Amino acid sequence: MTPEELIAMNMPTDSVWLPTAASTVAVEAVDKPYYLIYYTCVVTFFLIVIPMFYFMVKYKRRSPDQKAESQADHSQLIEIIWSSVPLIFFVIIFVWGFRGYMMLQVEPPDSMPIYVRGYQWGWELTYVEDADRNVLSESAKITGRETFVVPAGRPVKLIMHSSDVLHSFFIPNFRQKNDVLPGRYTTVWFEVPNEFAATPPKDLKYPEGVTSEGEKIIYETLHWEGGEYPIFCTEYCGKDHSRMLSKFKVVPQEQYNKWVNAASSPGGPSIKRGAKIYANVCMACHSKDGSRVVGPSFKNLYMRKGKTADGQEYVADDAYIKQSIYEPNRMIVESYPPAMPAQNLNDDELTSIIMFIKSLSGAAPAEGDAPAEGDAPAEGDAPAEGDAPADGDKPADEAAPAEGDKPADEAAPPAGEQAAAGPPSAEAGEKVYKSICIACHSIDGSRLVGPTMKAMYGRKTKGTKGEEYVLDDAGMKNAILNPNANIADGYPPAMVLPKKLSDAEIDSVILYIKTLK
Repeated sequence: MTPEELIAMNMPTDSVWLPTAASTVAVEAVDKPYYLIYYTCVVTFFLIVIPMFYFMVKYKRRSPDQKAESQADHSQLIEIIWSSVPLIFFVIIFVWGFRGYMMLQVEPPDSMPIYVRGYQWGWELTYVEDADRNVLSESAKITGRETFVVPAGRPVKLIMHSSDVLHSFFIPNFRQKNDVLPGRYTTVWFEVPNEFAATPPKDLKYPEGVTSEGEKIIYETLHWEGGEYPIFCTEYCGKDHSRMLSKFKVVPQEQYNKWVNAASSPGGPSIKRGAKIYANVCMACHSKDGSRVVGPSFKNLYMRKGKTADGQEYVADDAYIKQSIYEPNRMIVESYPPAMPAQNLNDDELTSIIMFIKSLSGAAPAEGDAPAEGDAPAEGDAPAEGDAPADGDKPADEAAPAEGDKPADEAAPPAGEQAAAGPPSAEAGEKVYKSICIACHSIDGSRLVGPTMKAMYGRKTKGTKGEEYVLDDAGMKNAILNPNANIADGYPPAMVLPKKLSDAEIDSVILYIKTLK
């Protein structure tokens, strides 16, 4: 980092030792304990060093045969004092420090989430809500060594991960710092009081090329005066680590709402994209209306508390949902089977499905997906078991893209609406497969929750009780209508249809299976 780059960060400072405290918990959680310890050390230093030098001079040895005047080797009073006084001081420091730690770690329940991705060598922030906690239909993704905008007077929670190596996100003025790790989420939170926000610019002139209303709002917001607080990476992450510099621009909530809506753009994480992933991948095993299927319902899922099959307690936050998608059998929800294969979503897809789940959990209903009044989640619902495409299938956004950009209910219509257009056919059966069966049954021979449909027709199969049966027309129809009557050996009793199939739909599925040789 050059001196010019460091000076350009322009960190607000109002004391010799610490930069300006610009968050609601900075003084109470960090500054006061810091100064207590600091001044205690200063006072203790002089209380020890000055008497030490005095005693060195007063009681120095003046002749080789001189003996000490006092031979006392024990004082119970002194021992009690030098043990009890430090003990009392350390208890005070511990209580104060622990209280400050909890203030820094536990964010308010109404905190506005922002997703942070660290990479070599910059930060990417994805905004999914405005300051009023309304979920954006399209996210705003800001990447690079740029100025990132946040609202004043609103708790902000940063949900962070790395796409390459270990980083560390540090905001000195907010007294917040945490490691940013690949493969897991970490968080920090802050709230900047309104008095530390930027103020409107005076005589602002827009440069050539800034013509649309959205471009003007973005340009104006970034040129508000003051309210800038630097961001550093404080974990060595490669050759340009020292240049991994950014800033937060803090503006009033009204201006922030204008900016985030102007900065939103298609292509990044969004509820709509999450709805498509749900329709193409998750719908066969997870309902969104509270009904129980193979896996827990997505309705009212986000931040729900529950228990796993082995008695552990969990909270369905971002980190838990991510773990449930990547390692679905690590924390199986109580009363559900370990039926979900691991999912391979990229960062944007993962953020999109979390946004979609949030929209079904009371934060803000997805367009066209408002839950029915009075619906209740199935008991024990939680994210986890059931959202996976067949091994080798395309990513969620490509696996079976809904025509256009329709919401979940339209992106993948119920199987009955797809197959009812004509008589039974393999084409209609393929539509039923993609809307219902794809999450649990592959068509390429790979093993998922249930047996593969490749070369299934006419196969002789052994059940878990040792019985043998043939998967002809009658055998497959029985397996669909009575899935737990004959469980294939080596597979769990996990099949639950999200709806009852008509005879035409069942015949179509059988015709489709016959083509998979």
